[in-house]
Amino acid sequence: MRSADGTLLGRADFAWEAGRLLGEFDGRVEYGRLLRPSSALADRVRRALRLRRRPGA
Repeated sequence: MRSADGTLLGRADFAWEAGRLLGEFDGRVEYGRLLRPSSALADRVRRALRLRRRPGA
């Protein structure tokens, strides 16, 4: 996903460009108990949550 000026905002698990729709797999299921506070997986989950909160995204 990119902003109007081309800046990379993030990546989604699924994209349907014709419908301008992004999909993100539920991190609780995707990562389960493997999620540690300082891990790369935790960073990915936090990024996914930021994407969900972006208005107009």
